[in-house]
Amino acid sequence: MKITIKRNAVGDLMTTGKHIGTIVSVEMDLSKALDAQTHWADQTPELKVFVRNAQGAYITCWLHLGAYKNSNDFPSGVAPKGFEFRSFNADSEKFLVEKKTNKRVASPERLEKMLAKVGNLASVAGIEGEDIDINDLVAELEGKEVGVDVRENNLGRVEVYNFLPAIEVLEAIEA
Repeated sequence: MKITIKRNAVGDLMTTGKHIGTIVSVEMDLSKALDAQTHWADQTPELKVFVRNAQGAYITCWLHLGAYKNSNDFPSGVAPKGFEFRSFNADSEKFLVEKKTNKRVASPERLEKMLAKVGNLASVAGIEGEDIDINDLVAELEGKEVGVDVRENNLGRVEVYNFLPAIEVLEAIEA
């Protein structure tokens, strides 16, 4: 049996700017597991959204469905007894981690902001109603057309900054 050696092209990564794309897939996911002793033992639930534009360029966005307290929540900069601040790397925020369990401490205030981003995606994708179960949302989003604002982060990587109504992006392109 002979195998043809050829890389399958999946398209280019979307560049910075505003794009119109179709949501190709949506799935529930968990953030990458980290070393519990160095970082933390828990993983963040995420909504993984894969978008492709008409030219074949793509981008994946991970919308967090969990949020955690960090050093900014403590004006003194000192973690409470039994807790410490830990970060993923030198450039990332420092999360409050319980020493006994090695788990981050949930932040209802930050979670509200994270879920608002998911609600925004649902709205700009044209999903109607006041609320929707996350599992139903996963099924509803596939195939929807959205605007995608792609920006470069402080590490030099492109990422989804925001989802917009596709019509707003189209109007800006035509203007």
